[in-house]
Amino acid sequence: MASLLWRSATPTHQLLLFPRHLAAAGAAPASSRSLSQYHPRDGSPRCDPLGTPVNWGVTIVPERKAFVVERLGKYHRMLTPKIHLLVPGVDRIVFVHSLKEQVIPISDQSVLTRNGVYLQIDGGLFVKIFDPYLASYGVENPISAVIQLAQTTMSELGKMTLDKAFKERDALNENIVRLINEAAMDWGLECICFEIRDISPPHVIKVAMEMEVEAELEKRVQIHESEGEAQAILARSKAKAHGIELISEALAANGGTQCLTCASSTRTKSPSLHDAEHHNLSMSSASN
Repeated sequence: MASLLWRSATPTHQLLLFPRHLAAAGAAPASSRSLSQYHPRDGSPRCDPLGTPVNWGVTIVPERKAFVVERLGKYHRMLTPKIHLLVPGVDRIVFVHSLKEQVIPISDQSVLTRNGVYLQIDGGLFVKIFDPYLASYGVENPISAVIQLAQTTMSELGKMTLDKAFKERDALNENIVRLINEAAMDWGLECICFEIRDISPPHVIKVAMEMEVEAELEKRVQIHESEGEAQAILARSKAKAHGIELISEALAANGGTQCLTCASSTRTKSPSLHDAEHHNLSMSSASN
């Protein structure tokens, strides 16, 4: 009786805005509220943590929300964002769904890869309710169901090797989204995307991977140094060849080609001919 008197004394516009909070606050302290007050149907959690509002005859549905109304225990209609008139005591709002895109963190999952390595994986799931009716009657709790489905689907990583899991993360994300949507469509949910945030191998594997990365970096450094040395040698050779070419052009322009030819022919003479010429020169000097 006291609760009814308190409700009657509450301004009507406050009841329209926050009916469940005001009604529950007048009946009992916040610490003693039970889940059944928030979820009068069966006490299980719903998509909206504030629960379902009380039918006071006039209900305002906020933007990007959907209210499911039952009449005498049977589905009656869907309330879209605007003001609605309901029949108190006959109509009841049993589900409240948010139509916004929701980000759901997926906790660490232990997965065994194809080559026998245990990995710890965590990710984020982006989902959106596109059909409030299926989300209400297709599954008991759609958000909890899609979380369980995502955790199960992450075991797809077991079909890959360790190296492939790191290299083909995008393909793995797309495959998980496809598998989730195949089941979640019947629940009125659509998986927008799934992102694997972290893949953590065991410590021994992580150390081995770091050593492999360091060895690969050292190899690249050595290759770059060798290529630099080869380019330097090639540049010096080109510079020398260009200098020789310039000297040859200068001598040819000054008529020094014949001198070079004679000098080269003299250097290429045989030792006997060179001795004969030297003997003739000696005899002529003696006769004089």
